[in-house]
Amino acid sequence: MFRFYGFIVAVVLFFSLFCGIQSVSADVTPNKIDFINQKLTIWGYGGSPWEEVSSLEEERARAWTDALHHAYDEILSLQFMDGLAIRQLLYRYPSLKDSLRRTLLGATKTIFEKDLSGLIRCRVEIPFSGKNGIRASLFLAALFPAKIEPKAFIVPISTETREINAASGTPYSRIVLDVRDFNFQPSLFPRFFDVNGNLIFQEGVIPGPERFSRPVVLFSQKIASASQGLSEKEIFYASCKIVSNHMCDLTILPPDEIPFRQFTKTVEAKPLEKLEILIIYSEKNETYGSLPKTKEKEQEGKKRTPGSKEAKP
Repeated sequence: MFRFYGFIVAVVLFFSLFCGIQSVSADVTPNKIDFINQKLTIWGYGGSPWEEVSSLEEERARAWTDALHHAYDEILSLQFMDGLAIRQLLYRYPSLKDSLRRTLLGATKTIFEKDLSGLIRCRVEIPFSGKNGIRASLFLAALFPAKIEPKAFIVPISTETREINAASGTPYSRIVLDVRDFNFQPSLFPRFFDVNGNLIFQEGVIPGPERFSRPVVLFSQKIASASQGLSEKEIFYASCKIVSNHMCDLTILPPDEIPFRQFTKTVEAKPLEKLEILIIYSEKNETYGSLPKTKEKEQEGKKRTPGSKEAKP
C-alpha cells in the first residue's frame, strides 16, 4: 500500500513538473528581428544549471548579460541600408560602438522568476525608433561620406523635391507601396528614388530632434493593414519597383511620383504629424538570378524516350 501511494505521488509530481515547464516555455519566443513591430526581441538565460552555488541577483545579472551578448550579435546582422549591414558599418565608423552600447544598456529588460528547472530568463526589447532606438544611435552614419565611395550613403535630394512647397500639404495620411511581387528586403533606412535615380526621401534627412520620435516607414506582410484605421480618402497607393539587385531601395514610378514628393515634403516639415509610408512585402519570393531547370533536348525526327541510351560512335 505504501508503494502504491508513493507511485501516485511520483506521477503527480512528474506531471506537475512537466506542466510547469510547458507553461513557462510557451511564453518564450525565439530571438526575433521584427521589422513589422519595429523592435528586436532577445532572450538571455542564467540560473542553477551554470553554477552549483550562486545568488539570485548574480544569476539575474548573468541572464541579462547573456541577452545583451545575443542582442549585439543580432544588431550586427541588421541591414542598415541597401548593400550595407551594421557589421560593415561599425568597421568604417568605430566611434558608433559607444552609441550602440548606450542603446543596449538602456533597452527594456524583463527578468522572469526562476522556473522549476532552476532556469532564469531575461527578455530584452530594443526598439528601432524612438529616442533610445537603433536608428537614433546610428543615423549619423547615413550622413557621413564613405571612404571607398565618392558620394555619401544618402545622395543629395533631387531638385524637383526641393521646389515643392511644404505649405501646400498633402491630403493623405498614408502612402502604401505594395512590393509583394518583388524580392524586397526591409532595412533600417530604406531609400526612395525617382526613375532618374535621384533621391526623393529617406528617413534620416528629417531635421530636428523629432527625427526618430516615431517610425515614418512601416512594414507589413498583410495587405489588410493598408486600410486599417483610415478612410479611403486618406490613403494613396503608389506604384513602385526595385532596380536590379538593390533589394532595400524602391523607385517611385510616374505619375505617382508627384503625390509622393508632396507627401514626403510634408513629413519633413511636420515630422510629428501622423503621416506614414507603409511597405507591404513578402518573404516567399524566389531569389533573383534563379533559373528554371533545363529540359532535355529532342533530336529532329526522333523522340527520346526516358531511360533510353544512344549508341556511342
